[in-house]
Amino acid sequence: MEKENKFLYWMNKIIFPFILLIFLFFHSLCISKAVASEQHYLLQIDTNLENAEFDYNGIHIEGWKLATEKGTKLEVYIDNEKVDENCIKYSRKYALTSIVKGYGTEEENPQPHYDIDIPTTNLGDKTYRLKIKLVRENGETLKQIERDIKIDKRIKSLLQIDTNLENAEFDYNGIHIEGWKLATEKGTKLEVYIDNEKVDENCIKYSRKYALTSIVKGYGTEEENPQPHYDIDIPTTNLGDKTYRLKIKLVRENGETLKQIERDIKIDKRIKSLLQIDTNLENAEFDYNGIH
Repeated sequence: MEKENKFLYWMNKIIFPFILLIFLFFHSLCISKAVASEQHYLLQIDTNLENAEFDYNGIHIEGWKLATEKGTKLEVYIDNEKVDENCIKYSRKYALTSIVKGYGTEEENPQPHYDIDIPTTNLGDKTYRLKIKLVRENGETLKQIERDIKIDKRIKSLLQIDTNLENAEFDYNGIHIEGWKLATEKGTKLEVYIDNEKVDENCIKYSRKYALTSIVKGYGTEEENPQPHYDIDIPTTNLGDKTYRLKIKLVRENGETLKQIERDIKIDKRIKSLLQIDTNLENAEFDYNGIH
């Protein structure tokens, strides 16, 4: 009887709790692995498709994918009609993967970067629903992104602001804005206005950044658009602390406006600190590699 009581004592006090701990440990391990496995796939569009417009040159989209298994690929749809797979090219851009981490290893994701080039020959001038899927070899969809894009074959020019001007604030150091332009004719230039007052043209500098044009296409040829990139530096010495309307125009030699972008910007010379996030956090997803 005494032996039986001791056995029950040891079972209740030590053995059962020990077995329970082992069970809970492996159970939590399985759950964490299951959760992590859901984050093994990422689909990133680097091309800004917000209010995106494409013309007779075709639709060009760049980005990258991450998959921890081989054989994944993209499927692209325009208004639910599947695009020919030959329109998608995969590559590994070592200039990027050597600097930016998160593309996965060469074994699990040998060609993370993609370029999508879709002809617009048979597409009319209207808005389409673009769908990009990351799928397994068996056709299972891992990730999906949808955007509205517009086709307008009359477009002969583009004006892009790379500087994030959403709720932008500038101080006593001045207003600095970067971006690029595309025009299929020579002689185009920018005009900049602050509250409808034209800014001195000397505040605008043009250049061709070969490190970008060699990787990213879409700036036009050197003949038609020799200096696509621009830097705008406007002094704030004579500007008070308030909100201004910034207007940037892309114009022909004869003054005709091809494109125009307007934003509200704020001047506050009391600012002694700025916080800038270069990582695009719109709909951002991170996985087991961590948050970068």
